[in-house]
Amino acid sequence: MLIDKWMARWVITACVGIVSWAGAALDTTPISGVFQKTGNGKTAPAGADTEVVTQFITAATEQILWAEKGGDAIDARIQLMAFRGQDQYAQAYVGILRGRLETVIKEAGAFPDAAKKAGALRNFSILIAQMDTLELAKLSVGLLGEKDTVIRYWAVKALTSEKISSQLSTAAATDASFRKQILDALTRTASQEDQPVILVQLARYALKTKGAEGRDLILTVVDNRMKSYVAWKVTQESTDLEILTVLVEKLAASVAPEDKTVFAGRFAQYYSYVIQRYAKGQDIMSLSARQALISTIVGTEESLLSGPALLNRKATDLRSAIQKNNLEALIKAHDAILGSTAGAGELAGKIKFTYEGNASAPKVLPPPPATLPKIQELPPADSDETTEEEELAETPDSAVESPDNPQPPMPPQPKPVPQPKPKPAGTEPAPK
Repeated sequence: MLIDKWMARWVITACVGIVSWAGAALDTTPISGVFQKTGNGKTAPAGADTEVVTQFITAATEQILWAEKGGDAIDARIQLMAFRGQDQYAQAYVGILRGRLETVIKEAGAFPDAAKKAGALRNFSILIAQMDTLELAKLSVGLLGEKDTVIRYWAVKALTSEKISSQLSTAAATDASFRKQILDALTRTASQEDQPVILVQLARYALKTKGAEGRDLILTVVDNRMKSYVAWKVTQESTDLEILTVLVEKLAASVAPEDKTVFAGRFAQYYSYVIQRYAKGQDIMSLSARQALISTIVGTEESLLSGPALLNRKATDLRSAIQKNNLEALIKAHDAILGSTAGAGELAGKIKFTYEGNASAPKVLPPPPATLPKIQELPPADSDETTEEEELAETPDSAVESPDNPQPPMPPQPKPVPQPKPKPAGTEPAPK
């Protein structure tokens, strides 16, 4: 049925010349009148005014659904945001918009053309996130499983915003089940997600989520990220500093000794993998990847290991080894802090924990492959602020870096460390 509708829409437009929603400018005159009549969008519309609002929302969502150009969809999004209003008007407006979004998201999801489907769902997911209301955010749960990375990014963003979190914390009991639904969905996403920028979003949300729910979410993020390290499928290693930071902040805030033990053990294994990747992957990693690992290793040593939650002393051995391009010294420092088969490390002496299997040493990273696999990713950007006037990127996920696909800001970088030149393979010992 939808395929027939799709084909009919384009056949009519192309052959008969009838103007469809795609390319037709929105007429905002009627909605502007209602907006003014309701005190600039404050009092609830009634009667014929409600029909005007419905017609406007229908036209705008149809324009997004059938847009031939990204700019047409963005224009419609801008207009939908402009007339959302506040107070009683906003409640009515959002209620109508939700009904329309349920319909058009379902239609877009069934498009036979993958690019058209992604373009429409990207715009709808962005709109939901920017509207930032609990009623619309509920629609994002169904978008978390989309293959398109940009859609997933905005779906997570919609569900983890400060405003939505605040609304859920003060919501009526009827929304309690939805809060659990969100947390369960985000935890499932964290276990499967391969994009670091989305994992960072989830880690940030875990930080402000108290109790077992926040604990389980951050541990799921960490476990998923460690799997990528083991498989040598890691990208954007600089994002690990922020995830490690959340882990340590959770540890510091923990009251139960068992929680501290769990967080400390995960931190130590995760950090060990970061160090091992740097030591073992010298011959196959790009310069930028090595620099990102240095940033994470040194930043973690300076801001986390040295802090009161962990060693509570100024730690510099890892940085010093990297500055000297001495991988043997790096592994020695690793073993002294994190442990080896010879015995537990300094960190385990401060916070009583053991590794998996009651071991004193972290698990060993497998040998690297001959070449690293190519992985599609969303490149990190400087800010997560959007620029509405820019056209939505219509490029593959691996090349998306537009203002309509913003990424979280990178964590603070440590002091610069000279980039060492890798020594020939086999000249330095690998981690035990």
